[in-house]
Amino acid sequence: DRLLRALAEGTAIMLQQPETALAVLTRYTQVEERDLLEETLAFEQSRTSRDLLPTPAGLRAALDELVATNPKAATANPEAFVALEPIQQLNASGFIARLYR
Repeated sequence: DRLLRALAEGTAIMLQQPETALAVLTRYTQVEERDLLEETLAFEQSRTSRDLLPTPAGLRAALDELVATNPKAATANPEAFVALEPIQQLNASGFIARLYR
């Protein structure tokens, strides 16, 4: 629960406070090129949902990347690899929604 709450808080900061997110990226990547950092942040923002729930297409894409090294991934059911209940419970509690008020 604490890990998911921290992930939700970090996601909210990334989505709502771009300057803070850019500072964190700069610190941990040791990259100073603002254009590159902004592009990286925009990419992550575009593929990250506030509710932290993965999309079926996103899960499929993750498995598709494994096909080269594990052919079984091509026919695997993406939903067999995730347990969404903890994230759904966090959403149902209102915790995530409160981060965006």
